[in-house]
Amino acid sequence: MTEPVTITAKSSPIPYFSSAEENGIVDMVTYKAKHGTCMTIPELRWYVSEVARRSPQRQKFPPKFPNRGWIYRFINRHPAISTRKGQVLDTKRIQNSMEENVRFYYNNSKKEIEKYSPERIFNCDETGITAQGNTSIRVVCPKGVRVI
Repeated sequence: MTEPVTITAKSSPIPYFSSAEENGIVDMVTYKAKHGTCMTIPELRWYVSEVARRSPQRQKFPPKFPNRGWIYRFINRHPAISTRKGQVLDTKRIQNSMEENVRFYYNNSKKEIEKYSPERIFNCDETGITAQGNTSIRVVCPKGVRVI
């Protein structure tokens, strides 16, 4: 009952990038996230295509490289990054959320409010209003980083 079993193995496709190049792409995603902006999928696709175009490995890339499937497989290969829904928050708003800017705003507001009588002061907020729209986009960020 012991018959020989033939094992057939498929060879995996040759990777487009070296591990150093792929780690460099992950490093760029991490760098951008630490500086306040996560990469969108189209931005990551563009960046990867630039890395491919400048790669010393003169391998022939497909015409529409990288497609969305390649990008999602790339993200799955690197557990340090993930895709998430980004918050609609512009860069100026992030910069103005620093403590010294908030203190300056409130100190300046106090001086301005004291110029008017209480009957002339009204309160309003931004509830239900978004200057950038209300759709969130998918972004690629390192795991554990607050999504912006």
